[in-house]
Amino acid sequence: TFWTDKGIDPKGIIRAAFSNASGNATQGASTITQQYVKILYLSQERSYRRKVKEAILSLKIQREKSKSEILEGYLNTIYFGRGAYGVKTAAKAYFGKDVAQLTVAESAVLASVMNAPSLFDPALGAKQAANLTNRMGYVLDGMVTMGWLPAADRGAITGLPKIAAKG
Repeated sequence: TFWTDKGIDPKGIIRAAFSNASGNATQGASTITQQYVKILYLSQERSYRRKVKEAILSLKIQREKSKSEILEGYLNTIYFGRGAYGVKTAAKAYFGKDVAQLTVAESAVLASVMNAPSLFDPALGAKQAANLTNRMGYVLDGMVTMGWLPAADRGAITGLPKIAAKG
C-alpha cells in the first residue's frame, strides 16, 4: 500500500496495538515511510512514545517529499545483510554487479532479503535458502498482481538466481 498510504497505516496501528495489548506476538504496523523515519531520525527503541514520534514525523515527511523520494531514501538506507546498507551496496554484496544491471529475479531477491536479512540469506544455511525461495515467489507474485510484471515473465523465473558467496 506504499503508493496509496498517507505515510501511516491507522488500521495497522490499531490492529498492532490490540495484538500487543492482548499479549500476542509484537507487531509494528510500520509503513515504509515510518521505517525510513525511524532509520533517519529515531532510535530502535520499542516504545509507544517512539511510535507516536514516528507517526508524526512520517506525516510530515509525506507532505514534504514525493513517494519516489521517500522510496529512494528508504532503499538507500535500509540494511540488506552482509554488511550492506542501501540497494547499491546490496547489489554488489549479493550479485557482484551494479544495481542497474540486476535482473527481475535478482531484484526480487533483494526485495525479499531486506525484510529480514538473517532469515533470507542463503549463505546462512538451507533453511534461509528455502525461506528466500518462498519469499521471492511471494514478491514476484505480488508484482504480477500489481501489474508490474507480466505473468509470462513470472512463469519463466524458476528458482533462485546465482547469488555470490558471502564475503
